[in-house]
Amino acid sequence: MIPPNFQPGDKVWLASNNIKTTRPTKKLSERWLRPFEVSKKAISHAYHLMLPLQWKSVHPVFHVSSLEMVNQSSIPNQNQLPPPPILVEEQEEWEVDQVLDSKLKRGKLWYLLEWKGFSEDPERTTLEPDSNINNAPDLVKDFHSLYPDKPTQIPQEFDLWFLVGSGVYESKFLSWNAPLKGYSNQICCKHHLVRFVSTCQFLWTGSEDLATSIP
Repeated sequence: MIPPNFQPGDKVWLASNNIKTTRPTKKLSERWLRPFEVSKKAISHAYHLMLPLQWKSVHPVFHVSSLEMVNQSSIPNQNQLPPPPILVEEQEEWEVDQVLDSKLKRGKLWYLLEWKGFSEDPERTTLEPDSNINNAPDLVKDFHSLYPDKPTQIPQEFDLWFLVGSGVYESKFLSWNAPLKGYSNQICCKHHLVRFVSTCQFLWTGSEDLATSIP
């Protein structure tokens, strides 16, 4: 089989198995990456591609076996390719399009996410721990503004008062493993607080007088 002969300016697909990515699932990576422009022929059967600035850590020369001309109609989803990953602290990260849901699993907060550029992909949504979306705080904030009753993250250490049933509870620099100082009884944060996250009324204050002001 005669290898393809690309010319400078040609648009080509790049096989995704040549790029280490942090895409949310393996299935989202089993495809060709968006078209890239051929810059020049580097060596025999290898070409230099014009990669986006975010991919500065990726070597731009690829063998012809990893490239396909854009007009190849057999390339799947050729009109629905995702954008390249953004670079965050020298690591490639795929951009969150929107937050769809949140839930607590075994005391940890998880978000159902839809990834930008995968609107036509059946695997476009994944359930991710909250630590995976540190770089999308505005989307998380918007989600909780629309759905205030959905589970949300609680800081590991803070001053708060909160209401559970008829009991008012106080915590100074709360630790998940420490018991709460309760006015009616004690609740161990690690085992019980999480279940109240979506039902408690949180009162962010440092005032001792607040306890007497709550009916």
